[in-house]
Amino acid sequence: MSDSNVTLKSVNDLLTTNFFIPSYQRGYRWSEVQVTDLLNDLWEFQGQSNKMESSGFYCLQPLVVKMKENGSCEVVDGQQRLTTIFLILTYLKPTVEVLGKSPFSLSFETRSETCETFLKDINLARSDENIDFHHISNAYKAIGLWFEKRDGSHKIRLLQTLLNDDEVGRNVKVIWYELPKTEDAIEAFTRLNIGKIPLTNSELIRALFLRSDNFGLNTRELQQLRIAQEWDLIEKTLQTSDFWYFIHSGQNTPANRIEYLFELMVDEAQPDTMYSGDPYRSFHYYNGLLKSRETLPEQEWLNLKQFHMMLEEWFHDRTLYHLTGFLIHIGVSITELRREALKRPKSSFAKFLRQRIFCELFGKSNITDEDDTLAALIGQKLTEMYYGSSKPRLRSVLLLFNIATLFENDLSNLRFPFDSFKQENWDIEHISSVDSDKPDRPDSQKEWLRTVLLCYSDISGDSAWLPQIEAVLSSSPFDKAGFDKIYDQILKQYGEEESSEADHQIENLTLLDQSTNRSYKNAVFPVKRHRILSLDRSGTFVPLCTRNIFLKCYSRKLDDMLRWNKGDKLDYRNQIIATLAAFFHNLEIL
Repeated sequence: MSDSNVTLKSVNDLLTTNFFIPSYQRGYRWSEVQVTDLLNDLWEFQGQSNKMESSGFYCLQPLVVKMKENGSCEVVDGQQRLTTIFLILTYLKPTVEVLGKSPFSLSFETRSETCETFLKDINLARSDENIDFHHISNAYKAIGLWFEKRDGSHKIRLLQTLLNDDEVGRNVKVIWYELPKTEDAIEAFTRLNIGKIPLTNSELIRALFLRSDNFGLNTRELQQLRIAQEWDLIEKTLQTSDFWYFIHSGQNTPANRIEYLFELMVDEAQPDTMYSGDPYRSFHYYNGLLKSRETLPEQEWLNLKQFHMMLEEWFHDRTLYHLTGFLIHIGVSITELRREALKRPKSSFAKFLRQRIFCELFGKSNITDEDDTLAALIGQKLTEMYYGSSKPRLRSVLLLFNIATLFENDLSNLRFPFDSFKQENWDIEHISSVDSDKPDRPDSQKEWLRTVLLCYSDISGDSAWLPQIEAVLSSSPFDKAGFDKIYDQILKQYGEEESSEADHQIENLTLLDQSTNRSYKNAVFPVKRHRILSLDRSGTFVPLCTRNIFLKCYSRKLDDMLRWNKGDKLDYRNQIIATLAAFFHNLEIL
């Protein structure tokens, strides 16, 4: 793939091309919905194009071809979309001819007597003769119905958008990916169609960087090999979970993770572009940049390597790992952090990060380094946060509490595992139950009782509970009154029968994994304790501070390990305040 040719071509540029559809390609199979969606997208672009610069365009998915010796183009990928464009041009043929143009041609290796002939003279009356005629006819009828619902002028306007050349602009283009002569077309087709995975941004950009004309003849192979090897090393680093989840949420992970770095580079260079939201935005950026010759491919590749090296530096530095990892997790952009890092030395950057964290969580303040005043401010801010209205911020505070706790021991090498935290979806939840969350459906009520049974030995020394719970679980129809009685008695036994406003504040909140939140919803303290300690014993990740809560490490009085009482809540809240005050010590929060 070292000499692959990747560029952008307008549909107008394709009109003089003879496309050859080889035997390994299946017949045309696009549905009416797919055809209509394409027309809708083209029409939407047409409506917005007047607001664009003339260089704006609508980009179709990649068209992968291989040039044949007779000058035709063998279609390796993109046949369905290409045939649909042909059908649109055929439907609009009278208007196309007025413009002095004609559609590109399609020839078939094994369907010349059916598809090729039929496409030249579409006869809907023959749609039932074979499966190819059927799908082509349905697509053609869908195009007709789409235009019939609109004013006649829409034909001209859409056709102009479809066929404008680059001088006029505001047109439709394909990403033209030309395979090298040495690459086997069938192998490329198989690779592209396993699971029907299309060419990605990163694969297209890789081809841009490895084009033969980027390099001098004498050093071409060596430079291509170097970039290819460095590319693979970066991708290998990004494929490790601890590094990937340090810089990424884990949502919508691209198949080739280096694609994310290119997206960050484009965000840094052009935060606002007309290609915002375009799945091939980063390809468009690099294609235009390298085509303009404003910069050399080697320089742009070096820029990406330096970006990656900075992320690696943050990852390997324990302090920067936690500070930047936290800010990235709560939504601060990596490009913004990198911009700030380039302005100052590392020690100053770490201080800036702490200042930024404080402002993100608690807002701006003129508090300096007086610990008691800082603690009072943090305490006041926490008092203003509630589970419902401030849930995201409380979740961030609890995450920072875990990170700040790790910072308390300068000799420790422990690192907060962002990968486990994100993959297992740890979220904020109540420590002891609240009356507003009582299960109200038989299925959730049964689940609540099962969790009680699961840790029965932890929450009761009275064996009389067991047959009562089992009787309600086996009742048919479900004994709702029996559930209510057991539920009320268990909550009363552990002092959770009434909840107050404070139960929705940080002293009754911690981080629990998704499965615990789902299965142990509104469970009493000892049930959640049993669950968390079971996870910890099995080696499953449990945030340090969550573990400490259920071991009552923050409680000064340990007379009852199965209750989360007012004293426990107060001690826990005070520990959060003290830990965060120490974390922000000696900062000038502006």
